[in-house]
Amino acid sequence: MDVACTVKTMTYRVHTSALGLLELDGERIPVTIPANSYINAEQPPADGYKKQLVDVVWRGTALTMFACDLQSRADVVTTAANGFENENAPKVLNV
Repeated sequence: MDVACTVKTMTYRVHTSALGLLELDGERIPVTIPANSYINAEQPPADGYKKQLVDVVWRGTALTMFACDLQSRADVVTTAANGFENENAPKVLNV
């Protein structure tokens, strides 16, 4: 039996520079996501899971971030600068 799973994707604006981790050849490389960047991310886990990593996409690159950084350094965007509505929008904003 095939089971479909839908992950809710949200667009965020990073208001304070944040750490992202790029996995390359089995190693995690730190990447700074600068302030005023837009990222797409799975909805972060509940407060009890702040050390959990969340998958994000920034400028077309898949990264991971700590959920606590996403919650404290970024805000959910309800309407992006290019006018599309955020409702489960999988589109990545390149800034």
